[in-house]
Amino acid sequence: MSTSQLPCASGVNPLHGPNGSRRYRTRPPCLRQAAGRPAPTRYKALRQVGVASILASASSDPVQRRLRVFIAAPGKQLFTSIRDPRLRVYPGDFAGVPTPDLVVYPCSQHEGLAGLQGDPPPSVLERIRSGKARVVFDASGEGHPHSPALTAALHGLLERLGAPRGRAVYITQNRTWNEAYLAHCARDGPGRPMSVLTYDFWIRRFFAPFEATGEALLRKRRRAFTARTESRKRRFISLNWSPRPSKVFFLLRVMRDGLWDRGYISFGGFAQLQAMGKGGLPQLNKAMRALPGFEDLYAELLPYLKRLDARGRVQLGDVRHAAATDETLPQLVDDVPLAEYGQSWFSVVTESEMWDTPARITEKPFKPLVNFHPIVVFGNPGALRLIRGLGFETFPEVFDESYDEEPDQRRRFEMAYGAFARLCRMEPAQLAQLEARIADKLDHNARFGLTELPRLYREEIDAALIAELAEARPHMPQP
Repeated sequence: MSTSQLPCASGVNPLHGPNGSRRYRTRPPCLRQAAGRPAPTRYKALRQVGVASILASASSDPVQRRLRVFIAAPGKQLFTSIRDPRLRVYPGDFAGVPTPDLVVYPCSQHEGLAGLQGDPPPSVLERIRSGKARVVFDASGEGHPHSPALTAALHGLLERLGAPRGRAVYITQNRTWNEAYLAHCARDGPGRPMSVLTYDFWIRRFFAPFEATGEALLRKRRRAFTARTESRKRRFISLNWSPRPSKVFFLLRVMRDGLWDRGYISFGGFAQLQAMGKGGLPQLNKAMRALPGFEDLYAELLPYLKRLDARGRVQLGDVRHAAATDETLPQLVDDVPLAEYGQSWFSVVTESEMWDTPARITEKPFKPLVNFHPIVVFGNPGALRLIRGLGFETFPEVFDESYDEEPDQRRRFEMAYGAFARLCRMEPAQLAQLEARIADKLDHNARFGLTELPRLYREEIDAALIAELAEARPHMPQP
């Protein structure tokens, strides 16, 4: 694979030599999905936006060279979580007179932008209309696919604010959003489209704490890994807190095939659907029936839905110490050092969705990887490719990973399930032999995730994002 073909996963891309060795780039790929470039993985090189000069100017004159960010509406957004000295973030209730370079509208949960209709303060509005401030739509907390309705709402808000469309930025996890957006704009008529950037909010949030704790955690987990024995209670772990259609299909299939007791399985139960705004079990039923290619499987597995419902909430870990281990808490996206990792052989990762496009990955695959577990992923096509793009190893020695490049959701589900079921049928001695073969990879993944990637995110990935957002600021040095 050539350098230009490497997937951008908002991280460091490995270049694999003929012997499988890893040679990491010294800089991450730029996060831009540039307007006018239909292929979403063709990114401008970071050096072209002069990030080195921006970092130098920020350190030499930190007050004048900070990128001033005004948060114009409530909601999840990446700028307060980055905590970068090159940013100065003003909350929406800031009492002074902000003069921002960026005006951020969080919209991960506002597809119709219904909550984003209020005008910003007059000083902010003046800077938007004069072209001194860029409008940023921050959807980095989700991976919604492009839709004409969403584009119409975004363009409508820009028009109301008097903001040039070509100066606006949309940030998303979804790597296919830009291509669909540009095609829509081409059909919709003249007008310069917004720029589109890719950033993974939850992956960044997952790895950030390890910059302070990673070295100690690595030592502890290495000791625990070397102490694992062949005598383990179950074959796998699978964390399935939110009852989404593809997750429920997997759980029902495991139940039907008599494999439930071979794994440690968490499940949030159907009662939480109302709290999630998903309308309850009837709406989930409808979504499962509508999943392309799954109609026959839905009919086969429907009798097991009541049995799964009867299980209610299924938790892992020591619930007496819920603050540290209970997936039901708001910290369910965080690293959880479950004892069950040491009592099983591999993890089944059920991602938030199984689409037919290589849209995104979330933080879910990285939980087992930093706990010395190999993974099989029920997710979007190219998920394993994106994981490798961040610098991790996957496990073709253990699983047939050809499922990762299968575009059809149903075939990909069956291929991944076959790889999973094969390991469930293996004897402990066979699993121990496989684990011994991949021990170096398991150690690499834990070491890289706990001790290297957190720093790379701060020093390179976040710097690339800031450079992209700052490149049009008049008083920022340009190459």
